[in-house]
Amino acid sequence: MKDKNELKSSEKFLEVKDLLLKRGDRVILDHVNVSLRKGETLVLMGLSGAGKSTLIRCIIGLLPATSGEIFINGAEIAHLKGRELDELRKHIGMVFQSPALFDSLTIMDNVAFGLRENTKTKESEIRKRVLEALDIVGLHGTENQYPSELSGGMQKRASIARAIVTNPELILYDEPTSGLDPIMSSVINDLVNDLKKKFNMTSIVVTHDLKSAKAIADKIILLHKGKFLLTGTFEEFDNSNDPVIRQFIDGDSKGPVKM
Repeated sequence: MKDKNELKSSEKFLEVKDLLLKRGDRVILDHVNVSLRKGETLVLMGLSGAGKSTLIRCIIGLLPATSGEIFINGAEIAHLKGRELDELRKHIGMVFQSPALFDSLTIMDNVAFGLRENTKTKESEIRKRVLEALDIVGLHGTENQYPSELSGGMQKRASIARAIVTNPELILYDEPTSGLDPIMSSVINDLVNDLKKKFNMTSIVVTHDLKSAKAIADKIILLHKGKFLLTGTFEEFDNSNDPVIRQFIDGDSKGPVKM
């Protein structure tokens, strides 16, 4: 699934530099820094309201930061507007927490939606790419079915097919295993890893699932009150003595984090 318009490669595919986001006196992201090489998987963890979704929105250019810089393959997105930003987003796929499929459209039409709306790709090529994407996610033969005819796990995989059919170089997953049973969660984890291996996709995954994080992460960030408490491997995360991290891992109601 190579794209002739593929962005130029870079040693640091994604780089966030000293990013600050404030709303009035409230600091949402507090001078955070992170970099990812092409093909790496970053897992973002943290309590609700820690800033995970906000960071994702900044990375895809939906939310302007107060200060700092974000580079995607060498392009500083804060300076991109209009068509330039739209062109950059064509190289980014998004998998939402809910499958967000259109009930009235077949799986073929759901997966093809972005190609039809945002590109001038011929219909014959669209069909070819949709069938290829469905095959990759293990949904061969479902193209004429409707979302209501698929299980929750199959719907999630259909949403991943929709995200990859445009040949993205960066794919963002928001709680991809949320609401799934342990076996289907493992299937989704395997799929994230397979896409990374086959297509060298750079991935950012927001999750609270420690088992998933261990299975897919090259790098983990724990966000707490807008700051990165830790940036490292799963082993470094799991072995941390930081009291907030330990409370998060153990799921303990007693500790420095008060609910």
